[in-house]
Amino acid sequence: MKIFFAVASMLLTLSCTHTRSKPSHANTDTIRTETYLFKDLPHLEGSNGKIFLGGFSGLAYEGVNPKTGKKTFITVTDRGPNSEQELTKDKFPARRFGAPSFSPLIVHFELDEKTLTATVTQTLALKSSRGKTISGLSNLSPRTKRKDADELSLDENNNELPLDPSGLDPEGILQSANGDYWLVEEYRPSILQFSKDGQLKNRFIPIGSKIAGMDSAKEILPSHLTKRQLNRGFEGIALEGDKLFAFLQSPLKKKSLEIPVIEFDIKTKSVSNEYSYKLEGKDADKLGDAVSIGKNKFLVIEQNSKLGAGSFKKIFEVTLSKNQRRSKRIIADLSELGLSDLEKIEGITILGPRTIALINDNDFSFLRPDVSKLVLLHLNEDLFE
Repeated sequence: MKIFFAVASMLLTLSCTHTRSKPSHANTDTIRTETYLFKDLPHLEGSNGKIFLGGFSGLAYEGVNPKTGKKTFITVTDRGPNSEQELTKDKFPARRFGAPSFSPLIVHFELDEKTLTATVTQTLALKSSRGKTISGLSNLSPRTKRKDADELSLDENNNELPLDPSGLDPEGILQSANGDYWLVEEYRPSILQFSKDGQLKNRFIPIGSKIAGMDSAKEILPSHLTKRQLNRGFEGIALEGDKLFAFLQSPLKKKSLEIPVIEFDIKTKSVSNEYSYKLEGKDADKLGDAVSIGKNKFLVIEQNSKLGAGSFKKIFEVTLSKNQRRSKRIIADLSELGLSDLEKIEGITILGPRTIALINDNDFSFLRPDVSKLVLLHLNEDLFE
């Protein structure tokens, strides 16, 4: 962690010393990519050896391991392998879980530049405040007809699984200077604080969204976040100093382009501001992740779920301001770079002034052959000039 924060501090300093204007369009031809495949991933417990670890969402760069010289990263899994097919049971929305007993994991891994592979070095199961592993099952039944309800959770035989008010669907991760992990998740949606051992300290949720039996929940976030679309809670997370930025995956309303961004002070444990991020247009319907480059400036992944010719996957540099005046420019068109075969690019982090890393969510290869990959982008410009 010391290596990572030394690098981050250096980069933030650089960002404050240059003001040169930049082009509004990315020159994809001069961006170089390196793709690393995850190897030797373990099978998931409860999947009868059929499903491998995956579902990575969110990405943070730790630095270079001084012993091995390899680049090291942190990611997190989502709620577990589940079908993308929109199901119903008793006319209510439902989702089939391939490994219902799965507990979301914090995953540390490193890259081998000679073999272009990524290897998991440590996994850490998310635990409750009492040390019990946390599930990925739905919090709130749609039978309640509350606007913030989740889907019914089903097993492989379409039997209804029990609700878990403390279940989580993590989608972004970072680590603060004191070693705590900060995550965002989709169900309530929530901002989460975990100890360096993976034990829950706080779950910050929207006002009016608390459920009986929910672990360590504090109603602090704006109440309008309960209007989030189904399965479109918090997706991106970024940290600038003591300010954490939580990005919803999609607009509150399907016809809108405006996505709420919550600024949260991790020292005072309070909401310090709220911004609006505007999608580029109807071709993109969601965000993948975000990372700070200082001064309320971020790199943000916009995308849709299409593959091939209809794929929209781009990285934008965006400045958020209190008066809602926004500057935005494209950094890289990922589809033009040959990454249109990745359906969900859900993690982004910065390694240096000209290097970005991305990770995909392969849904644990559940019902399809997607594989987990990390992609390095070597840019044609300095992000901090």
